[in-house]
Amino acid sequence: MSGILPASLDSIATNIREVWSETRTHQVSAWEGYFRVGGLLLEARTQLPADQEYGNWFQAQDFGFSLQWAGRLRKLAQNEAAVRQLVETAVSTDDEPPGVKAILAQLNGTHVGYNSGENEWYTPPPYIDAARKVMGGIDLDPASTAIANEVVGAERFYTAEENGLVQPWAGRVWMNPPYAHPLIWEFSERLAEAVSTEDVTQACVLVNNATETAWFQRLAEVAAGICFPAGRVKFWAPGRESAPLQGQAVLYFGAELDAFRSEFLQFGFTVTL
Repeated sequence: MSGILPASLDSIATNIREVWSETRTHQVSAWEGYFRVGGLLLEARTQLPADQEYGNWFQAQDFGFSLQWAGRLRKLAQNEAAVRQLVETAVSTDDEPPGVKAILAQLNGTHVGYNSGENEWYTPPPYIDAARKVMGGIDLDPASTAIANEVVGAERFYTAEENGLVQPWAGRVWMNPPYAHPLIWEFSERLAEAVSTEDVTQACVLVNNATETAWFQRLAEVAAGICFPAGRVKFWAPGRESAPLQGQAVLYFGAELDAFRSEFLQFGFTVTL
């Protein structure tokens, strides 16, 4: 490798080793570990866009898995929502746990899109109700659909076609962002910036509790409170619901700390920062 590498790559490499070790020793589920490692590899790939530069960095780390396997993990993370659905369907209909190659083969024949069709999963009403009580209302949902907003009830919402990342954000925000990369980072960064500039006065954000990722750390840097639900959130879509393979977190941004703690304690451990 030539030149000086970003210091953040060292942190990414450390996190990859930790998560991969936890995955191999069954401290986290295999699929959860795959998603997290894949997401971290995607972060490294954005910092090292050249194939040779990324390949040299990867080979120097000796993570314990091949460059080919790393490519599979990145693809899993890129299409996390669709992969989760395929895995959950396979688990519910087959006694044998699905393998990565089998899931990727199915994925290659599956349309994967942001906020489209089977990949849309919405927040259950109790979480929306709690957020509304804390903030006094919801002015904006920047990553939504007309169906989702029937529950959220935001004064304004942006669809995938409108691309909330390029629209104005203001007031009280509810956000359940798309989990695919790089969208999850882009929405997290946009919210953190809007909170810091006070364009967004309050916000509640529901995400996976992937605490080792750069996007979660970015949100946590400016959050005023966090709730870790005791059970997995059962997301819904018309006629069905699904609990993800990992736990979630609700991060709060604003000054109503007592209200946040009071309302979200019903879901699990809640702390103000």
